[in-house]
Amino acid sequence: MFNEVSNEIQIMPGDMAYVSYSTLSSDVPLLWGIQISDYQSDDELSIKISNIFGDDYGTFTRNAPILFDLLEITQSDTLNLEIKNIGPRSVNIFAMFSEDPENSDVFSNPRLPLPL
Repeated sequence: MFNEVSNEIQIMPGDMAYVSYSTLSSDVPLLWGIQISDYQSDDELSIKISNIFGDDYGTFTRNAPILFDLLEITQSDTLNLEIKNIGPRSVNIFAMFSEDPENSDVFSNPRLPLPL
């Protein structure tokens, strides 16, 4: 299961939304994902991840209905996701987080917001 799934967030074209997640563990991977629940082929998001100290965890651009990636978190941290809608229309998204997914049942019993 995911440790946390956000409420649905609507982002207008050119606007940004922010999602934060505080890790509970250290030295474990963090699986994070963004799902566009009403995806259309020209939708595109840019996701910038940093922590409260300004450390950069990367920027990801995606034009698919779902994006998953894994981050190695060396110490407990609060991550901030800046999600920008760079597509031409409003989109509805969910953010999902799972700490230490290799030792959880995240893939055997997923709690995705909507069927893919």
